[in-house]
Amino acid sequence: MKKDFKTDGFGRNVPPSLSHVTIYFIQRGLSEDTAKKFFLYQQTCQWLNDRGFPIKNWKVVANDWIYKHEQEKPPTISAKIKIEIDRFFEQKYGESNKYN
Repeated sequence: MKKDFKTDGFGRNVPPSLSHVTIYFIQRGLSEDTAKKFFLYQQTCQWLNDRGFPIKNWKVVANDWIYKHEQEKPPTISAKIKIEIDRFFEQKYGESNKYN
C-alpha cells in the first residue's frame, strides 16, 4: 500500500509518529517530554478513547491533553503578585483591587 505523504502528520492518521506528536506539542509551546508522555500514554491505551472506541483524530485528543496540562501549571509570579495585591486591598478596604 502506497503511503500518502500529503496527509501524513494530519490528525486523522492514527496512530501518529512520535515526531509528528512532538512537533505538534512544540508548536503549542509545550516540551518534547510532555509530547512523549502523551504519546506513550496513548500507546498504552492502544489509541482508544475512554469509551473503548478508536480515536479518529489524535490532535483533538492532544488538545484536550494540552488543556488539562495548562490547568495543572502552577501560577506564574505575576499571578501570585496579583493575588497578594488583591488580598491586601480586600483586608485593608474590604474590596478587591479595582485598578485592573
